[in-house]
Amino acid sequence: MKKKIFRIKKIYKQNKLKNTCLYHGLWALKTKKHGIITEKQLEATRKIISWSTKKTCKIWIRVQCATPITKKSIGTRMGKGVGSISNYICNVKAGTIIIELFFNTLISIHVLNDFLIIASKKLSLSVKLIKKLI
Repeated sequence: MKKKIFRIKKIYKQNKLKNTCLYHGLWALKTKKHGIITEKQLEATRKIISWSTKKTCKIWIRVQCATPITKKSIGTRMGKGVGSISNYICNVKAGTIIIELFFNTLISIHVLNDFLIIASKKLSLSVKLIKKLI
C-alpha cells in the first residue's frame, strides 16, 4: 500500500519593523480592528488621496499584499488541484499603520480629515487618523 505524500508550502517569516509608529510622514491611517486588505483597496485609497490633495503630498504605503488567493473558474468541477491565483491580500492586525502622508504645503486639519474619511471608505476596515508628535 502506497503512502500519500503531502507537500507543505513553506512560509518564511521576515524580520520586519512593526507598523505601529510613524517613520516617514506626519499623518497616517491606522486600523482599529484586524482584518484583510486587498491590492485593489490599497490602490483605490492611494488614488483618492493623490487626487484629492492634487499630488501635493508624499504617500508611503506601509503594508504589502503578499498572500495569494486562488480561485477556480465557474464552469470547472471539484477536484484536480488548486485553481489559479486571482488576487493578493494582506492580513492586518489592529493598530497597524496602513498609509503615511507628508504634506509640502500647510493644510487645515478639517480639510485633511475630509480627504481621509473619503479614502477610508475604500477600505474594508475601520481606520483612524493619527498625527506624529514633534
